[in-house]
Amino acid sequence: MIQMKHEEFGLHMMPDGAVEEATSLGWYIVTKAPIAKPVETVTIPAQPEVKRSPGRPRNVVPSVLNDGEI
Repeated sequence: MIQMKHEEFGLHMMPDGAVEEATSLGWYIVTKAPIAKPVETVTIPAQPEVKRSPGRPRNVVPSVLNDGEI
């Protein structure tokens, strides 16, 4: 793909085969852009679950209704 520019129509990506026809119509080459290659997918192996220490105890707040439930 080649990026081309026209004073009236702005920028446009053209396939390589259409460059000669486009230049005869007033387009000119700006840059030649490489075609992106597909990205390979990588699978990450599962990691073992880490056992953690319990940490701080919960802050127990009595019920608003004061019925003894937490």
